[in-house]
Amino acid sequence: SDFYKLAEVIEINGGVRSGITEMEFTGGKDKSYKKTVFETGVKYSYSKSGMVYGRYGMGYRVPATDEYYDSYSGSFMESLKPQESSDFEIGIKDYFEYIGKIESSLFYSKLKDEIYYDNDEYINKNRSGKTKRKGLEIKREQTIWDIESYQSVSYIKTELEETGKEIPGVPKLKGAAGFNWEITENSKINIEAVYTGKK
Repeated sequence: SDFYKLAEVIEINGGVRSGITEMEFTGGKDKSYKKTVFETGVKYSYSKSGMVYGRYGMGYRVPATDEYYDSYSGSFMESLKPQESSDFEIGIKDYFEYIGKIESSLFYSKLKDEIYYDNDEYINKNRSGKTKRKGLEIKREQTIWDIESYQSVSYIKTELEETGKEIPGVPKLKGAAGFNWEITENSKINIEAVYTGKK
């Protein structure tokens, strides 16, 4: 990946990633995957601490070993394909003296051959058609002395493109809050609370 400055406050970046994954199984059927993806983005720094940005990236995930091979039945999911996605995001980041660091972003993702676990058949499959996710995420971080506090909340709307229904198992609302306290060089305390909506 690399970046290029158009001006002192504008930066363009881009990158390419290519990978080969090979899985070998004793007495089983080997599998190999090859894919090249890229991403690009632009960032505008409107102040010393603040910036707005936009990015587009391609995603690619091969099935994990335990997704491709089902140890319960001892069978291989030969029809299982890698999952591909196109991801868009726009956001803003800034720091405020009495509030801390604030990040906010809008995102949209479209997936093809999404990998999921079928609870009825007890195997991993690819969803037919494409799936969509779009939403908003807000994060805040602040450090006072040796205590770092943080909060985040995200709203996500999902859709199975074929039917127009929501994707099962994905909550609309998620939130988290907590703090890290570095008591000494060798000891830390971390407390976190996480909220996950209905799914």
